[in-house]
Amino acid sequence: LARVPKSDSTAASGDSTSGPPPSQLDKAYIATQVKDHTRTLAIVDASLKVVQNSDLKDMLQTTVRPMILMHLQEAQAIQSRIGAPTS
Repeated sequence: LARVPKSDSTAASGDSTSGPPPSQLDKAYIATQVKDHTRTLAIVDASLKVVQNSDLKDMLQTTVRPMILMHLQEAQAIQSRIGAPTS
């Protein structure tokens, strides 16, 4: 996920309501990102338990897992600001 800088007034107040409200498409997209990154993180964690190649295990632990976790946390933060899609 790309990082979008907050405007000075938004950053100071923590108010994310300036500008147009998020659409249902935005909310559905970020919900999918949270779900997919959660699933991917689970796959990486399961793989770490069984992987035998030490180079692969090291890459999963030091590069892949931290990146997926960071993306998941960013997606969760966005979702907490914009909310979940409504049916």
